[in-house]
Amino acid sequence: MLSIEVMESGEVALLHCRGRLVAGLATERFREVALSYSERVLLIDASELEQIDAAGVGVWLEVHQKAERSGGAVIIADPRPWVKECLSLTRVDGVLNLVTFTRSPGSTRGLAHLGHAAA
Repeated sequence: MLSIEVMESGEVALLHCRGRLVAGLATERFREVALSYSERVLLIDASELEQIDAAGVGVWLEVHQKAERSGGAVIIADPRPWVKECLSLTRVDGVLNLVTFTRSPGSTRGLAHLGHAAA
């Protein structure tokens, strides 16, 4: 199961993802939500993804390509080490923008504290 919490702040839309981004309903739901923000900077908080498969990586690439054509951008934030390894092995890490944010001790996991909840 995939949970997506959306927050907006100016030209940035934050998608905080929890759970499994795998083939089926999860990738369809992610595609639907993410593509609605393709003209903005889309920050995908991957810090709480438990699983991603080829379909999940594929939908990230699809959203990235659509955003580039629309003048937006996609950033994958705080992917877990195994996600980075998967993206590296498939050479997708050279296409997608990956970033890691430094957190101070005691800060909340993920980037949910950066934005405001979408209406």
